[in-house]
Amino acid sequence: YTLKRLRYEIEPATLSDFQRFLFHWQGLGGERRQGREALSAVLGELQGLALPAAVWEREVLPARIADYSPVLLDQLSSAGELVWWRPRPSSAQPGARAATVATSPIALVPRGSVPLWRSLGSFEPVQGMSGAAERVVTVLRERGALFFVEIVQTSGLLRVQVEEALGELVARGVVTADSFAGLRAVLTPQSRRRGFRGRSRLRGTSGFDAAGRWALLPPRTTPRTVTDPEALEHVAKTLLRRYGVMTRRLLAREPLAPSWRELLPFYRTAEARGEIRGGRFVEPFGGEEFALVEAVEELRRLRRQQDANEWVVHAAADPVNLVGLADEAPRAPVPNRRLAFRNGVAVAAKAGGSAVEWLAELDPAARSQAEQLLTGGGQPPPARRAAAFWSR
Repeated sequence: YTLKRLRYEIEPATLSDFQRFLFHWQGLGGERRQGREALSAVLGELQGLALPAAVWEREVLPARIADYSPVLLDQLSSAGELVWWRPRPSSAQPGARAATVATSPIALVPRGSVPLWRSLGSFEPVQGMSGAAERVVTVLRERGALFFVEIVQTSGLLRVQVEEALGELVARGVVTADSFAGLRAVLTPQSRRRGFRGRSRLRGTSGFDAAGRWALLPPRTTPRTVTDPEALEHVAKTLLRRYGVMTRRLLAREPLAPSWRELLPFYRTAEARGEIRGGRFVEPFGGEEFALVEAVEELRRLRRQQDANEWVVHAAADPVNLVGLADEAPRAPVPNRRLAFRNGVAVAAKAGGSAVEWLAELDPAARSQAEQLLTGGGQPPPARRAAAFWSR
């Protein structure tokens, strides 16, 4: 009876209200956070998301951290706080480089949570690797984590062979590096990495050398058909922390998460304990919904601000984007497409050098402001070094 009464107290919000709430909840709707500790907190909230490598540093992190720089991410990863890897291995042919990793899913996860996230899927090495890749795997399995120069010396391979092998292993989701610089090194074209006659321009100081140690990722420890209860609880709490309100439809943006059927018992139990709230929080989404208590209060506060005039611009690939989520078959975001929101409603879009696409009727002043925001004139630009790298 108590749960029924609490659920009836909830008045569902519109999708635009929920979109405004998410902007504030994830730090896009107000003053952005700053510093290394803030970046660590943001990555903790976004852990387990599989986003294109380029999107992480070009769009997602600069949108949430005011002073974002690739150095901050390298500091966190080099200190052992974070691990990156490609969670869905590529089916590339032997010897193929990770040429498409820039648009492939890359996950960033706190080191202590890596076994939990990796227990949710199948991450066995892909068969049919090239000879150089198999040699590097053997060396890493026998010797453990090694620096790039140690891999070259131990394997007996040439530097360029080890570089290509590591690129293949990254694409297959087999290895990671201490620093995010390792991923950037893999994505740097060989023409930019090597000079005349294939010699390194700055031997010993390339991106592969600066990546720290390279290591094999831990294998899955539970059967493929079994979900680790500890991992299930961790993911369920992470999703609630990420969105504030959790519903089945949001899992469309979470390819690494368990199914709604697996998450539902945990959420129901937490509601019965009074730890979270259950009810109908967002009108377009059907089925059961659950929310953190502080998220319910924040959603109510924002709904009372009917005279707001909030503008937010972000990438269509950003996890905060809800456009198309209410449809039965949401479409994948268009690469390099940016959206302009006014009070939680998508009003304009722009992809690359194309013209602005208007998604809603606006007065001349609002159209001018939307155009200015989409062209980068109305908000601080992303970190320049990161943007320059990922635009290559």
